[in-house]
Amino acid sequence: MPVGHYLDTKSIRSHIPVFVMHLLVLGSTGHMYWRRRIGIAMLVVFLPVNAPLFLLAVEAMDITINSPDWFVGLSFLIFFIIGGILAFMPRISLLRLFQNGTQS
Repeated sequence: MPVGHYLDTKSIRSHIPVFVMHLLVLGSTGHMYWRRRIGIAMLVVFLPVNAPLFLLAVEAMDITINSPDWFVGLSFLIFFIIGGILAFMPRISLLRLFQNGTQS
């Protein structure tokens, strides 16, 4: 048996579905900050296109929301922007920033 046989992508693909492989790859990134993981999840969940789907799902479950549709869309947009900030902002130490006057 060759040394890298267990890493052969053809044998892995034949036994594991593709979405499971993506989850395994995303879960194996130990160097990723928790805020970036939460930010990426927020980007996917609060995509502004998902606001009408959210309203339809809530309506299908017979739950009434007393806020207008534009407010739900605006809140999805705000959470989407917060997710983008969490996912893509660099790591900044505020203590070092104020002590030295630099960011490094």
